[in-house]
Amino acid sequence: MHAEIIKDVTPNSTYYETIQFLKDQGALDETNEDLDVNGTLTRGDYAQLVAKAMDYMDRTYPNPKLKDVKTTDPQYPYIAAWAYHSAVTGYTDKTFWTNAPVLRSEMAILLVKGFNMKLREPLNGAISDVSRNAYAYPYITTLSFIALQLIILTTQMNMYSLDMVYYF
Repeated sequence: MHAEIIKDVTPNSTYYETIQFLKDQGALDETNEDLDVNGTLTRGDYAQLVAKAMDYMDRTYPNPKLKDVKTTDPQYPYIAAWAYHSAVTGYTDKTFWTNAPVLRSEMAILLVKGFNMKLREPLNGAISDVSRNAYAYPYITTLSFIALQLIILTTQMNMYSLDMVYYF
């Protein structure tokens, strides 16, 4: 990434390497002049980032027929791609709420579905602040399982192994 293009991300920024990775993966483009890295990430923004990172934008997808997403909306192609790949279907009332902040629970659901991860139980018991009856529970526990596995692996090997393949 060219630091001069992204006004609020300098090489000294906490997020610089992550933003560089997203840029290298094609999830960000040169039009992102101000990422507002400390701002609110919307559901539409999140759909766009992950759809690009997953390389879903290789073709046109069918209209998911969400009431509040017009085919002329800038994030429509990304939302349509996600719907096609069953990562997101919108709310039960057939809306997507593109400009609403994405919640952590929604991020968990979209990551697990988007990357086709196998649902897992947490290694260290239940998540204390998430009910087992919550819709997002299996997705949150899956991310918890993967994170803990990576921590254990890193600790056992006493290294991170940047190029190691981890199968989910």
